[in-house]
Amino acid sequence: MTRIRKAAFSVILFFCVGALALLAFLSATSKGPLPLAGGSPEPPLSVDASHKDFGVVNHRNTMLSHTFVLTNNTDRPMALEVVATGCNCVDVQCPPSVAPRSKAELRVDMETRSREGHFSTYVRLGTDDDAIVPIELTLHFYCEPRIYVSPPSLPFSGVARGAFLEQEVRVITPLEPNQQFAGPPEAQVSEAYVSCKYLDTSFEQATLSNTTLRRAINRFLVRIDTSAFSDEPRVSIPRAVAFQVPAEPIPKRVELDAEIVFRHHSRLIGQKSVVLSRSARAEKTIIRLWSTDKTPFTLRDASCSLPEVAVEFAPGAAPTHELALVWKPDATGSAEGASKGKMLVTAAEFPDEPYSIDLLVLP
Repeated sequence: MTRIRKAAFSVILFFCVGALALLAFLSATSKGPLPLAGGSPEPPLSVDASHKDFGVVNHRNTMLSHTFVLTNNTDRPMALEVVATGCNCVDVQCPPSVAPRSKAELRVDMETRSREGHFSTYVRLGTDDDAIVPIELTLHFYCEPRIYVSPPSLPFSGVARGAFLEQEVRVITPLEPNQQFAGPPEAQVSEAYVSCKYLDTSFEQATLSNTTLRRAINRFLVRIDTSAFSDEPRVSIPRAVAFQVPAEPIPKRVELDAEIVFRHHSRLIGQKSVVLSRSARAEKTIIRLWSTDKTPFTLRDASCSLPEVAVEFAPGAAPTHELALVWKPDATGSAEGASKGKMLVTAAEFPDEPYSIDLLVLP
């Protein structure tokens, strides 16, 4: 019995020693990633940060540089290769390889090349192991234009006809860290063009923004007189104002557009269009008008271009008026097809600005 126990113990000891030796061998020769504390595998090749944002840069800052730190998390040397870049403005200084469990630096130099606004590009880095997914490093910056205007356009909506419009426009030019601020507008803005004889500009003041990016800010006041514009409800002025700043090798010029959307009437509000039907001649069509400031006004006249339709309204002053469109008993208008007309309502308080209503007559 003792011999049997000794033999069984020897067999068990043999298997235990063999298992421990096998585990030690597998651990020593393993090429796979090591598990992290959370249980997820560590990537074979990692980078400290895959994205670099340079933020806002001056247009004279022609070269941007950043160093990425790469880590080889395996127990073997890893060869590196730049697979692709998003722009030929990027120069990559890539080490040929990274030693096991070591770090290496990859330097990226990027030329801004007089770009303006947002710009992004990338560097794609591969290894000699096809099982490792290439790493993509992205770079981004915003290059402040050499000159720009704020706001970039002049939208005016709900404008009363004859109104005098004013808008401050800032002409902004970035400065070098050691560049002196010239002060007078002539030193920063050489010319200011206007494309409309009803538009005028005047220089207000020049200031210096003492932020990380120093800017010379020239403020102009743009004035537009709307009294001479046509009766169109919307007026667009392309390239209303153009500012030009001397620059090398050629002057830099920026423009802004203006658009004016008029109110239907400066003092009255109501329906702008009415649809009438000849099949409903017995019915009246009611139109309501009221003043924008809720003050009483008096209707002086109401005319209709359609010979078969008459307009009725009550005299006297009131903040709200009702007008009725009625069919004339002896109307001779055509009973077939549709026709268009216009109705003009004049108030005693605004004799030179009649309220216009479009009419559409259906069969």
